[in-house]
Amino acid sequence: MSRRDIHIHFGDVAVGSTIDPHWNLQGDAKKAMEKTIGRRIHTTKPATTEDMRERIHAEGLTQICLYCDHKDYLAKGAAELATIAEVTPIYWERDWDNPQIPPFAKGIKIHPVIEGKDATVDNLRKIMAVAQERQIPVLFHTEDENPGRSRGTLMAQLAEAYPDVTIVALHSGAYGPPQLLNVPAYKQDLQALVAEMIDAAATHPNIYLETSCLAFPEKAQLLYEATRQHPELLERIVIGSDFPILEQYPDLKLHNSFSQQETILKSAGFTDGDIAKFYDNVRKAAPPLTQQELAMMHARGYVRTDFELA
Repeated sequence: MSRRDIHIHFGDVAVGSTIDPHWNLQGDAKKAMEKTIGRRIHTTKPATTEDMRERIHAEGLTQICLYCDHKDYLAKGAAELATIAEVTPIYWERDWDNPQIPPFAKGIKIHPVIEGKDATVDNLRKIMAVAQERQIPVLFHTEDENPGRSRGTLMAQLAEAYPDVTIVALHSGAYGPPQLLNVPAYKQDLQALVAEMIDAAATHPNIYLETSCLAFPEKAQLLYEATRQHPELLERIVIGSDFPILEQYPDLKLHNSFSQQETILKSAGFTDGDIAKFYDNVRKAAPPLTQQELAMMHARGYVRTDFELA
C-alpha cells in the first residue's frame, strides 16, 4: 500500500515563513498578538525539510503535499524533497483579495478561521478564478471552532459556482481534536458538521473529503455509512495527517500516524482495498510535480539558493 499524505504544514520561521512566526506564544501574549495582527495564530511550528525526511521514511510515504505561505521556501523544499518522494507544493494564500499564488504551485490552501473570513463565493472569487484557470485544487480547512466559516453548505455553494475546480474539505467538516474526547456535547457537534460536509460531497462530484483527525471514530463511521449509500464517494476520500499538528504532545501524536488512521477506518468497516484507494485518491486530487515541472522551476529561477533549508 503506497501511503500519500495530502495535509502537511511546511515552513521555517527562520527564513520568513509566516505559518506562523508567533507560533510559540501562549496565554495573554498570544491573545495580544492575535489582536495586533487581526487573526488567529497557527500554534504549531511547521515541519522543516529534516522533519519531512524523517516523516517520509517513518511512514513510508510516496507522496507529500506541502502547505506553505513562503513561496521561496516552498519551492526549494519541494525541489529537495522530490528526490525521495513525489511532492505537491500547495501555496497557503493569506490575502484573498490580492492572491499571489506562485506559478509552480499545484494547489491552494485556504484557512477561513485563521484569516477571519467566511468561505463564500464572493470572498473567494479571485482565488477560485486562479484555481479554475490553472486547473489546480483548493484545499479548505474545515472545523468546529468556528463552523460558520467553512461548513458544508459553503463548500456546496463554491462547488456549484466552480464545478471544474477540485475542492478538498480537510477534516471532512470537523477536525475533532483529541483534547475534546471527554467533552460529551462535542461529539454531537462533530457528527452534525461531518454529516453536512458528506451531504455536500455526495451532491457535488468536485468535493473530496479528507480524513484527519480520527480521534473520534464517529467521523470514520459516518464516512463508511456514506459510502454504502453513495459508492462513488470511495473515489473522493483522501488521507492526510495534518502533520506536525499534535507532535508536541507525546500522548496525542499517535493521531498523526497512518497506522492509527488505518485501524480506525478498518474498524468502521473499510477494507484494506478501500484504504489503498484513499491513498491513491490523493494523487488524483492533488497531482505531484512532474520532472518537467521541477526542471522548469529551476530554469525560471523559482528556487532560491541564498538561504539554507533547515
